[in-house]
Amino acid sequence: TPDGKEIKTFRTHTVYLMELIDWINARGCSHVAMVSTGIFWKLIVNLLEAEDIEFLVVNAQHMKAVPGRKTDVKDAEWICDLLRH
Repeated sequence: TPDGKEIKTFRTHTVYLMELIDWINARGCSHVAMVSTGIFWKLIVNLLEAEDIEFLVVNAQHMKAVPGRKTDVKDAEWICDLLRH
């Protein structure tokens, strides 16, 4: 965000994903990037589309190939950095 880095974890139940969308909107985020892990990304994409938020779904295998990126938080930071460029 313009104010600095924020890290928050959301569960995958619909009520928590709605909180995710509210959190994204509250921070004025115009773009979202995520890995295509399992089927969880599909519901998030549907919610992002409904809110007219631009999104990218990236290949999880490409992300895992990056050395030194072994935690979910580090992966999220890496994806964010790539999206910003």
